[in-house]
Amino acid sequence: MDALRHRLEATGPLQGAALPINALAKGLGVSPTPVREALAMLAGEGAIVRTAAGYCGATHDPASLAGLYGLGRVLAVAAVLRSGPEGWSLVGSQAQDADALIRDLAAAADGALAAAHRRVHAQLVPFAAATRRALGDGEAERDRLLAAVRAGNAGEVGQRVRRYYDRRANGAARVLAASVGLLK
Repeated sequence: MDALRHRLEATGPLQGAALPINALAKGLGVSPTPVREALAMLAGEGAIVRTAAGYCGATHDPASLAGLYGLGRVLAVAAVLRSGPEGWSLVGSQAQDADALIRDLAAAADGALAAAHRRVHAQLVPFAAATRRALGDGEAERDRLLAAVRAGNAGEVGQRVRRYYDRRANGAARVLAASVGLLK
């Protein structure tokens, strides 16, 4: 499951591309059954889609990608604020970008909010490289968010997380263009 998830994440957004079970099984050196089971789980998470013909990558347009960022925003803000400064103290400052820091902060909330955020995050991971190309690396975003976390300022942390997702939702068309090679 993890090997298949990492392979799909590294590939980038599949935009409807077929995921042939036998070819994936051969590439992973396993039988088709565990691949079929892993694909079913990934489809349950929304990372891919099950069709009558098998499995394929989810197809996004700018509006659906912006909506996914919007959902991520709601879940991340709720999870981060729920975990609060006590939970934030468990999060290290080694996060390389704002995305990793927000993921770690949301995970500190534990429970249903954290699980829902992980699910949305898994759907956005294939767009990470395209997001960096389209919107920049987000190092400044990480630094401002980390400063708010260290200060224990819940209002500022919530605002920084909102801005992070709003910037991506507003740039969804550019991210999508970068993900399919239309933007260098």
